[in-house]
Amino acid sequence: MSANPLLREDHSVRQLRKAEDSRHVSLARLVESEIIPRLLLAHSSKDVSGERVAGMVPGQDDVAAFVALLLADDEGGIEIFVESWRARGVALEAIFLGLLSDAARRLGQLWADDSCGFSEVTLASWRLQRLMHELAPAFQSEGRPEYGAGLRVLLAPVAHEQHTLGMLMVAEFFRRAGWEVCSELPVANEQLVELVRTEWVDIIGLSVGSDAMLGEAAGVIAALRQASRNINVGVMVGGAVFLEKPELAHAVGADFSAASAPEAVVKSRQYAEGMMGAGKSAHPK
Repeated sequence: MSANPLLREDHSVRQLRKAEDSRHVSLARLVESEIIPRLLLAHSSKDVSGERVAGMVPGQDDVAAFVALLLADDEGGIEIFVESWRARGVALEAIFLGLLSDAARRLGQLWADDSCGFSEVTLASWRLQRLMHELAPAFQSEGRPEYGAGLRVLLAPVAHEQHTLGMLMVAEFFRRAGWEVCSELPVANEQLVELVRTEWVDIIGLSVGSDAMLGEAAGVIAALRQASRNINVGVMVGGAVFLEKPELAHAVGADFSAASAPEAVVKSRQYAEGMMGAGKSAHPK
């Protein structure tokens, strides 16, 4: 599979980087010299002789400090921050769900509140995606690939959807569980329709970020079902709109929604196994 296009720093990203002003340098120094040491000191009493600390996860203060590092483009501080959690024995799953996911949500909120500009949030999100990509090999090693052996999932946002970080994280959880993952960033929804017409997938997972996209999502799901090579394909939806109103999943024609990446994997496996148990789905040889 080719490298994720979102992880390449293209011309537009380089222009945004040049637009960042000197206050980011000051912020980076503040976080690295004062905030990180304080957080490490606060947690040090819970970490005895390097033993694994069961159940310890990043809190909101940690997320705030991490977001500050992302906004400041402090690569050294970002690496130190994440490695400090790993050194205390915190699993990467907890870091993905308790730090990276929460940081993505906080960045979105900062943008919505006009606390940060478009370029700042875009670049910070790009750094978050790059970090996730770098941590992916170690994250995969924590998984149990036998769970999803032989199953294939297509993950994609509805075309023109801007919130893709969550989908990329869900893809890592599926890969860790042993699924074959086809992830797409379609320019047009017709690309997804053509893909399921020619390739077998057990589950289609669509990311929908807002109420405004629900009508388009319903149309896409109907088209995907009609075109799918697997006539019993399962359709899963995710995104903020379904967290608030999970009942909308059925309204747009999906089989289920998922509130988190682990839940997406569990529900998808249950659906696929249910279809196979009923003799309604079998991957072509």
